[in-house]
Amino acid sequence: PMYVYKTKPTVTNVALPTTVLSNGTQTIYQYTVTADAAGTIAWRQVKFNVATTTVTASTFKLYDSANQSTELANTTCTLAGSTVTCVSTQDQEVSGSKTYVLKALIAGATTNSSISVNIPTGVTTFAAPNTAAAVSAASSFTWSDESVVPHSATSADWNSDYLVKNLPTDSLTMTK
Repeated sequence: PMYVYKTKPTVTNVALPTTVLSNGTQTIYQYTVTADAAGTIAWRQVKFNVATTTVTASTFKLYDSANQSTELANTTCTLAGSTVTCVSTQDQEVSGSKTYVLKALIAGATTNSSISVNIPTGVTTFAAPNTAAAVSAASSFTWSDESVVPHSATSADWNSDYLVKNLPTDSLTMTK
């Protein structure tokens, strides 16, 4: 089958500033979202798998790499089990490329502690575009090509992570 979109995203890992794990607020994952040359994409949700060994990670926050002093506006990250879900109440638009940084508060880092993070694939079959809320339940990356005018969270142009290039991503790991 062939699926046609106005534009499409690519998600790519970015190397961590350090792979040495220590206590305190740490950058635990970085990735770039790139829209193809056909136009701007928007996203509303991204999920991360987080695996830890003898360390506690909490207080997850997502940042635009261009401004790491202030967390991404209108975006909240929550941990449930081993999944961190970052949800935005507004479109996070990407024209060209934008790099994002996931930070967490690390506690209890001792010798042989580690944390590994990646963006998984949540959806394995095609589903027609729908509203952001309808798509987000199963998807690890909820995005739109903004093809419906007017575009909003309730327009039926939101897509799951199915066939998003590079998903699932490789894990980025920090160790002590």
